[in-house]
Amino acid sequence: MPLTHKAMIIQKPNTWIELSKRAFEHNMVRYKSIAGQNTTLSVVVKSNAYGHGIKEMGTLCQESMAVDWLCTTSVSEALTLRNHGVTKPILSLSIIDEDPVYSITHNIDLPVFDLETAIALNAVGKQHNQKITIHIKIDTGMSRFGLMPDQALATIAQIYALPFITIRGLFTHCAEAANPDTNFTLQQLTIFDRICTELEQANIHIPLKHATNSASTPTMLSQFPNLNFVRIGAGAYGLQHFKDPATHAALDLKSILMWKTRVAHIKHVPSDTFVGYDRTHKTISPATIVTLPLGYFEGYDRRLSNLGIVFMNDFYAQVVGRICMNAVLVAIPENKHISLHDEVVLLGDYPQLSAYDIATTIGSFNAREITTRLNAEIKRIIVK
Repeated sequence: MPLTHKAMIIQKPNTWIELSKRAFEHNMVRYKSIAGQNTTLSVVVKSNAYGHGIKEMGTLCQESMAVDWLCTTSVSEALTLRNHGVTKPILSLSIIDEDPVYSITHNIDLPVFDLETAIALNAVGKQHNQKITIHIKIDTGMSRFGLMPDQALATIAQIYALPFITIRGLFTHCAEAANPDTNFTLQQLTIFDRICTELEQANIHIPLKHATNSASTPTMLSQFPNLNFVRIGAGAYGLQHFKDPATHAALDLKSILMWKTRVAHIKHVPSDTFVGYDRTHKTISPATIVTLPLGYFEGYDRRLSNLGIVFMNDFYAQVVGRICMNAVLVAIPENKHISLHDEVVLLGDYPQLSAYDIATTIGSFNAREITTRLNAEIKRIIVK
């Protein structure tokens, strides 16, 4: 049966995510210009590429001339990329959750935080008569993963001597790179830089050294010439990671994600009518209430109840009532027109609808929290 203007029959997908190839390429060229042509640029695609879709982002990274490497959290994520046709180098940053032999057969670099792991990987390499390539992490102040600085030189010397291990990289992670007060970040990078120098003096040569992320690459990289590899996460997606809008604007990044849906139902209700669960909203005059076919299951945060806004037909509309598991209710402003199946923007490059704006509305201030919660089942579409 063909869809009609009045029928509540929604063509799939009823909600979808668009990824702008042009915006992504703009961001990558921007970071490449900041880092310099001689610096290796990697894109962090962990956690389903910050919610953007690991397969789709793998495709964009594979096709981008500016992207040299991809970084994942786990080996399983790296295997997803390999199985999707990504051939560029991949580093697993945190978790070896698959047989380490896959690092040999699928050319995946592994993280090492202690001597015991390196010894175990060396045994796997010996069994297959192949070297396993690793990056060793130094804990310079995050207290999460990595060798303590005072143990780094001696431990790395032991790992360097293992016959079936190749150390390709040395890395650390900044705990508060977006903080306008850069003292702690400088302290971390100074510790890491000193270890890099000490290793060279001990004739332990490690090709890649990386410590800076989206926030610290523009501000810190030039001060530490030992660093020749950058890991870009939030910035690759155009997500705001500074609280100061001016600082973010100066980077000239573009949001690559647009989350959309369609009007599923239109209801005209009288004044003094309750809307949604728990009767948290009541109309003060006759109102037009639109139902959108998604909710907190799809990743529309329940804290946006009675606070969120959406964009449709060139106007903004207010979310009213509680966010449901699979439905969002929206009040249409007086004298505005809406029809079934009209397109609605939930998140994207519109005033008040960026991931950071939405995070600010719910008191999070972390744009990554908004995008990473987008349900992985939502269709992602690359638009050129």
